[in-house]
Amino acid sequence: MKLELAKFLVNKIEFGEKTEYDNGLLRVNKEEMLGLIGEDYRIENLDVDITNPGDSVRIIHVLDMVEPRFKPEGGIYPGFLSPPHTAGSGRTNCLEGAAVVLTGEYSKTEKGLMVSREGLIDMSGPAAQYCLGAKTHNLVITSKAAAGISNADYDASIRLASLKAANYLAETTKELISENIETYELSDTAEGLPRVAYIYQIQSQGALLETFVYGSDAVNLVPTLMHPNEFMDGAVVSGNHSMQTVPTYIHCNNPVIESLYQRHGKDLCFVGIILTEGHGKTTFLKERSASFAAKIARLLDIDGVILTQEGAGMSMIDQMLACRECEKQGIKSVVITYEIGGMEGNDVPLIDSVPEANAIVSTGNREELLDLPAVEKLLGGKYIEGAFVLNEQTEASGAITVNFTIVYSSTNQAGAMKMRAMQY
Repeated sequence: MKLELAKFLVNKIEFGEKTEYDNGLLRVNKEEMLGLIGEDYRIENLDVDITNPGDSVRIIHVLDMVEPRFKPEGGIYPGFLSPPHTAGSGRTNCLEGAAVVLTGEYSKTEKGLMVSREGLIDMSGPAAQYCLGAKTHNLVITSKAAAGISNADYDASIRLASLKAANYLAETTKELISENIETYELSDTAEGLPRVAYIYQIQSQGALLETFVYGSDAVNLVPTLMHPNEFMDGAVVSGNHSMQTVPTYIHCNNPVIESLYQRHGKDLCFVGIILTEGHGKTTFLKERSASFAAKIARLLDIDGVILTQEGAGMSMIDQMLACRECEKQGIKSVVITYEIGGMEGNDVPLIDSVPEANAIVSTGNREELLDLPAVEKLLGGKYIEGAFVLNEQTEASGAITVNFTIVYSSTNQAGAMKMRAMQY
């Protein structure tokens, strides 16, 4: 399986008469964009805005972030924009440095569904160095659910809108030739080196808290072997609006996958990815998932695994169980996770741990506080939701104090950002 990523660097986004990519400048015809993604009766008050790094802009109610990608021969985001055929081969064009940022507001009165939890991106100021999206040139989608539309239906509609928007933007490169093409292929040149797999744990709890694999909700997914290239073509799409989730942008640009690819054939043999769903509602499901993941690793004759997870609480338990089962099979394991150490950093950092987890990489304490200054422009809503801002009655454009839980992907469990904690 061979994938070529043709990258086109974006240095700025602006609205224009024609949607086109021109030597680093991405122009967007706003009316055409709204016509493409706004033909859904489930959405109202749909709008798109543009933000560039350094702007005095705060984006709240962030639900997902998608890198514009397009396949000249078709097949991007399979299960949504194309049939659910195996992805990860051929040529994929990427608008590097650009993103579609999806925001949304759900009904607070609907029973039986969890409403979204907050995500915040500051394009400038102290938060910009920590949150995903602050360094990219963004097309921001805002909307509300139409009257009488359920949260689940609205969520499905805006997810599809964001993927369509991402594909539409990247399609501007259809007739262009990139000078930066990277090839991804698991060659046989790594024979004799330690065999390493990546146990990639996603979270899927149901509506508004789900992750999709080839367009299907991954609830109770049995651990599945996948090629890393599949992720780069959008085989896994986020619909998870919980705290510190893994957005679609990172599923396509996972730093663990990238690092293992860079080392493949040098000091390790990257064998593949074992995809698991980490929020088993019963002990039975948790033990089944951990055992299956370790079994696949053993059948592949794996020497070591890297484990990441999405979510907290129950998901951390699943991750630790998988680590324990792999170690029992003689497979060395490294866990990557964030900490929940309290605002002062003196709380118990991990919800669960096992003795076998003796190599842990921390992506930081998500409960530390951060003071944010006022901004000139606010997108996505008016007030921050949830209990993760100290002055929650203040309009979100003003000076506020938040903890890193809502700073978008600041302690991302895939290790995509700068946060870390160290033991001395």
